[in-house]
Amino acid sequence: MSESDSQRLLDLFVHAPLGLLYEFGDVYPEAVKRGRSQVNLGTQAAKVAAGAKRKEIGSVSEEFLAEAASFLRIIAARLDDLAESSGTSEDKAGPPVAGYGKMTAREVVKLIGESDETLVQAIGEYEEANKARKSVLAAVKAAQ
Repeated sequence: MSESDSQRLLDLFVHAPLGLLYEFGDVYPEAVKRGRSQVNLGTQAAKVAAGAKRKEIGSVSEEFLAEAASFLRIIAARLDDLAESSGTSEDKAGPPVAGYGKMTAREVVKLIGESDETLVQAIGEYEEANKARKSVLAAVKAAQ
């Protein structure tokens, strides 16, 4: 396994989840939803890559995947504990990005122009349920 492959796996299974923990207070609900999606995708990609390179990598890949899965279960349990202790629910939609509540309508409209479809949709849903600013909702509609 090359050094760049190892670094990518570390980024995927260690660095990104730890970064998520540090941002918990501001972005928990959306981070959990996106994080779980990315973990599932990353795990599947790693399994496919490990299967394709099994002869080259050997049992190291299976051991690494087992350790990564164990680590991710610990992270998920910690996030659930933090959510429970803070009274936050995954069903309760939080701001689509950190600092959203402090953004002006003009700043949000600019963000919409620079965002992907998923984030635009999240901004629209959050805006409708909270501030319902006409200029922001119009920008969301135009971007979709």
